[in-house]
Amino acid sequence: MKRITLALAALIITIGANAQLLWKISGNGLTKPSYLFGTHHVAPLSVIDSVPGLMDALAAADVLYGEVDMEKMTDGATQMKMAQKMMAPADSTLSKVLSAEELAAIDNLFKENGLPYTTAQLEVMKPAAVSNIITLIMAQKANPGFNPNAQIDMMMQQRAKEKGKEVKGLETIDSQLDILFGSPISEQAKSLMETVNDPGKSMKAAVAMTNAYLAGNLAELDRMMHDPEIGMDAAEADRLINRRNGAWVEFMIGVLPTASIIAVVGAGHLPGEKGVINLLRKAGYKVEPADTL
Repeated sequence: MKRITLALAALIITIGANAQLLWKISGNGLTKPSYLFGTHHVAPLSVIDSVPGLMDALAAADVLYGEVDMEKMTDGATQMKMAQKMMAPADSTLSKVLSAEELAAIDNLFKENGLPYTTAQLEVMKPAAVSNIITLIMAQKANPGFNPNAQIDMMMQQRAKEKGKEVKGLETIDSQLDILFGSPISEQAKSLMETVNDPGKSMKAAVAMTNAYLAGNLAELDRMMHDPEIGMDAAEADRLINRRNGAWVEFMIGVLPTASIIAVVGAGHLPGEKGVINLLRKAGYKVEPADTL
């Protein structure tokens, strides 16, 4: 999924009529239900007001748990830490891990898309950081309405705070930064060049993935994410999805008896055998589409 999660997507403004992105957690001794809501990084904010019952679920919950507390991502200490995480070790800068031909291909992609960067300027950055720059700026260029600083996860947390709800994270800022920039440099370089060498393929996959999300088709989303041609191989799935899902559910099991929560996480974490929905069911909870509250 790291190849296409931040990739440019053609955004549809309305959610499909049968979309299932909101789920209710009950049973197993709970006196009050909790909820799961799946998000997508480049989907329009209009999704929030298009999902029936979402604002009612937010109003009913005591605490919103995001993947992280997004407000902390913007403070000075975190920004400095992020900048440090994006820097490559001295022996692994771009010109040391990429060939002259690969650097030229990246520069050409920058130029073709009007991006004000060169690989010489970005020499000390990790390949994953370069990948993020490419995909986010391309997304803004192709869709002027897309704002990487106004994503669904952030907006849901803002609305929760407006309603007087607590907002907390399922994982720490450090763990998120490790996920984004902590994989081996060789893997980052390979992923970067896959996008650069065939941007059309990444674009097509991202469009399909976004459309599956907006249709609420979690099964199709799961299939694409685990397709090694466009999504993750087994090792990536374990690092980016499965281990995190297990840790989140273990934490949620401890919290659910004490408070009603709404967990707002990437939709790709919900489906599948090792997805949050199935893991909660295995733990004895009833997890069902929240068609009515």
